[in-house]
Amino acid sequence: MKKKAVILTLAFAAGAVLADVWMPKIFSDNMVLQSGEKVRLWGRADANSKIEIEFAGVKTAVNADKDGKWTAYLKPLEKSFENRVLTVCENGKLAKSIKNVLVGEVWIAGGQSNMHWELQKCNEDAISDAVESAKSIRAVRFLRMPANAVNVNPQEDLPKNAKWVEIKPDNCKYVSAIAFYFARNLEKDLDTPVGILETPFSGSFMSVWLAKEDLKNVGGFKDQLAKYEAENKGFDYQKSMDAYNVKVAKYKAEVEEAKARGEDAGKIKKPTGKPETWGRGRFTAIPSIFYNAKIAPIAGYTSKGFLWYQGESDATIHVEHYAEKFEQLINCWRKYWKNENMPFYFFQLPSMDRDFWIGPRQAQEDVAKKLKNVHMVVGIDLGEEKDVHPKDKLTPAVRLENLVKRFSYGDKKANAYYPKVSKIKYSDNSAKAFFNFEKSKPNFKSELSGFEILVGEKWISPECAKASGNAVELFAKKGETIEGVRYLHKGWARPLASVFNADGLPLAPFCAVKK
Repeated sequence: MKKKAVILTLAFAAGAVLADVWMPKIFSDNMVLQSGEKVRLWGRADANSKIEIEFAGVKTAVNADKDGKWTAYLKPLEKSFENRVLTVCENGKLAKSIKNVLVGEVWIAGGQSNMHWELQKCNEDAISDAVESAKSIRAVRFLRMPANAVNVNPQEDLPKNAKWVEIKPDNCKYVSAIAFYFARNLEKDLDTPVGILETPFSGSFMSVWLAKEDLKNVGGFKDQLAKYEAENKGFDYQKSMDAYNVKVAKYKAEVEEAKARGEDAGKIKKPTGKPETWGRGRFTAIPSIFYNAKIAPIAGYTSKGFLWYQGESDATIHVEHYAEKFEQLINCWRKYWKNENMPFYFFQLPSMDRDFWIGPRQAQEDVAKKLKNVHMVVGIDLGEEKDVHPKDKLTPAVRLENLVKRFSYGDKKANAYYPKVSKIKYSDNSAKAFFNFEKSKPNFKSELSGFEILVGEKWISPECAKASGNAVELFAKKGETIEGVRYLHKGWARPLASVFNADGLPLAPFCAVKK
């Protein structure tokens, strides 16, 4: 009896060495901390306790408030491939040791299926090349979480299976293809560790990624929120589940009775309509449901910027509010990370036989022009005619990384200058569109396809088109007056793309009407 008491006493003493400090799962083994910026850390401890943090010789201390909440900041750190330990102490006692921590560049990858698209779904050659290239990766880590994690209320922490993962040849196939290519290339080009917070989910609308209070006064969003609340008025999950369980019990009893009589139980209809915690409706459209589970718990984690590929779902609903919704999403994500100028990079919708994408593409470009430090990857020369999921994720990822290198890391040699319309000059029966190729030179296809002219309130093909220096001149029939010019104003526009720069980057679709 005495021996057992001694063992229990020793076990208790050993356990007491660690103080009780809680931190969300984003602060865990294998994490990557952002270099060059103050690193924000947060958690909970005993009320008014002293929290001391040390990492790479850098120390900081802060007191928890009366509720035990605390937020601390590490001074800016230099990038490092060295695996180090971050320690957290409470009132002088060790509380946490977070191991294998690197310092580098951290990016948040968000959106829907094309960002969620795993490398293993690409073609076989792409998979083989990526797996082979992963052998030379030094330090790329992904914060992985259950992709379909949802919640009706904002959460403090990620689901239990969330963790940082070191990317290696045996697991690279299971992460976002675009984020993998981006991180792999950035690590090599900048000689730095890279961390990706992987948040996307297929088929998701913008509204699911924002806090409920940020949806209430925005066109389109408020309609979606009102619709959801109306459909779920009086919904009681437990009551609905109890009723469903009664149906299940009845079904099982009928099955057993049928078997006892020697009858075919397979003819008995199974109960349907099992209730979900979020209520009625498709969960990828439930307002705030992914924000609550996947964004709220990580918001504020010190990061370089956002990588976004989404818009296919929102191109089908409240399209007249597309720009307003997209602008709200960008501004709110910046608000959640407490950085109103945080870099935001996104993919414009590529080519596909969906003419209803024309408006959203223009709305995306309008937002990029309006907001500071927002950059758009043009992909009108990419995409697949009948498939919303292009298998080629490398080309858009390379374009993304070049934009990031140019505008976030100051690499003036990065191939990031898309051709842009500078002006259109109208005269007689012609219109001359001038383009700015910035650091590159023009590369016009021999057939200047994709252009249309506005004549007599109708959009028609020009009689002919000629390249001249940095411009394309379009002609109508003699005696006709051109009132506008547009380019690639189609869903499936890829075969008609004809204006590129010398580096292979395409001119985005545009529509200009003479004022």
